[in-house]
Amino acid sequence: MVKKIILILVPFIIVALLAGTLGAYTNYKKLPAYSVKFIRSTIPDHNWEGFREYVDVDGIVEAAAGELLEEKMAQMEKDTGAYSMKQMSDAYEQEVKPEFIRVMTKGFEDYISRGRIKFPEGKELSDTERLLKNYMVNSMQIVSISKPSVSNGEGSFLIEFANPELKTSFEMEAKIAQQDNGMWKITGISGWKACAKAIDKAMKARLDRLNSPIRQKMQDIMDIKEISAEIGPRDEYGFSETLRIRIKADIKSDEPLSAIIGRVNIEVPDGEDTFAPFEVDMNFRPQGLQTVEVEKVLNPFVRSDVKIMRNGLTRRAFHGEITGVVFKNGKRLELLTSLPD
Repeated sequence: MVKKIILILVPFIIVALLAGTLGAYTNYKKLPAYSVKFIRSTIPDHNWEGFREYVDVDGIVEAAAGELLEEKMAQMEKDTGAYSMKQMSDAYEQEVKPEFIRVMTKGFEDYISRGRIKFPEGKELSDTERLLKNYMVNSMQIVSISKPSVSNGEGSFLIEFANPELKTSFEMEAKIAQQDNGMWKITGISGWKACAKAIDKAMKARLDRLNSPIRQKMQDIMDIKEISAEIGPRDEYGFSETLRIRIKADIKSDEPLSAIIGRVNIEVPDGEDTFAPFEVDMNFRPQGLQTVEVEKVLNPFVRSDVKIMRNGLTRRAFHGEITGVVFKNGKRLELLTSLPD
């Protein structure tokens, strides 16, 4: 009789155990820790659909655009006086931001689906593609993920990234929020500017090491002795002024020269540093001690130029830099602007 009762109860016990296990698993899936663990597993598993289900890729890319493109637009405003504020805004909304979002979203998909971003071959890279390639995103690794801290349906956790190629690391903060179905989803990632600064610093250090012998060779060819400058009168419309720069240098080379390319970097108080590019045509210019004159139009709509017009500059504000040398036989010496493949 007891055996009979046990046999009758066995199916109910199994169902109860399964129900309890299923309920426990369902509840576990609604914990933020589960979401974080699952998201991390999607990267080695190349599970793009699963990643997208638990990560708001569109929102993250939109936020990245806001953080990273601010500085790009500020640099564009500083480097060119041709842009009015409306032109800057139109360029951002119609060209810069859409291209950034398209490439970054595709980059997310490529990286998760294939383990690396595939860059176009046989054509010039876009600004964002070039940025991602220079930043060596395919070498990025997740070093650690902190335990999520949550309260009232929202929370955050830290992700530490490392780039062994650039020998740098940085942290970013991920925001998570509980969805209507109880699951937790990454809704945003902050720290893009800090990330960019860390990578830029590492890239600059590596480029400086590679460029050091090239820079020395070019400096030996054009040895800058002194730089002075004065601000000329306003143009006929009273609109802009001209910064007239004089470079005293000793130019010497064992090989015939065609051109020397460089820039005068100008330190402006309270940041907003700027520069004046120059190119010396050496086809009909003798070598030896001489003065090279460079002009920079100061635009009243560019912050750095306005500061120069208002406050002037000291001689210590000017620093000459040679960026390229062209020889008559076509050979060139140039500073690297990106890391070699």
